[in-house]
Amino acid sequence: PSVFNLLTLKVRYDDGFVAYLNGVRVAQRNVFNPPFSGFSTAVVSRNDAQSIVHEEVDLSPFRSLLVNGVNLLAVHGMNISPTSSDFLLGILLIAETETLETVIDTDKDGLPDSWELEFLGTLSHGSQDDVDLDGSSNIREFLSGHDPFDTTDSLTIERWILAGEVLLLEFQSVAGQTYRLASSEDLDSWKPVDNLPIFHAVTPRSQWVIPASLIDTHRFFRIEWVINL
Repeated sequence: PSVFNLLTLKVRYDDGFVAYLNGVRVAQRNVFNPPFSGFSTAVVSRNDAQSIVHEEVDLSPFRSLLVNGVNLLAVHGMNISPTSSDFLLGILLIAETETLETVIDTDKDGLPDSWELEFLGTLSHGSQDDVDLDGSSNIREFLSGHDPFDTTDSLTIERWILAGEVLLLEFQSVAGQTYRLASSEDLDSWKPVDNLPIFHAVTPRSQWVIPASLIDTHRFFRIEWVINL
């Protein structure tokens, strides 16, 4: 297992799934919060055009779960309802090796030279500069996995759905990063929503199922990136 540093789950599904690697939950899409049972259903229905396309889930952060010998990948598929006319679950787990490079930081600004040259084209920008003026410094763009010159590559809520007792948020995320939901009454002072655990993203686009009881409709909400140290 130690020879693999890339682990990717490719999934086609209609309508939702939860994946476990050696007994540990590592990915889920379009499902309510646990616990799960044989009667669990998906949150919303997915159309056929979405369902037949493989979605790639980066499981590299969980590769330490692999053991020598037999490993078990278990996937719980869920439909929108017991009477749904169709169901799809196609799974492929790919383990790969990739040569790791030595990190070089010539100007000692906390940004790897390779990253600065690839995204900034020079070593002259500082870690606290904000070259695309999107409110995130270069060091924050690097740590959160975003492109420092692309204002569209940012933490963005793409869609929200209120389904019964839950609020489903779809947002642009970075696999391996951690997020939290914050609220504000005046758009100036923000604080994390009480009793809501932080969210660990495993895909470039995430779905966060939030109990509607935690949402005060008279407040403003935003998703915040939490630095992983």
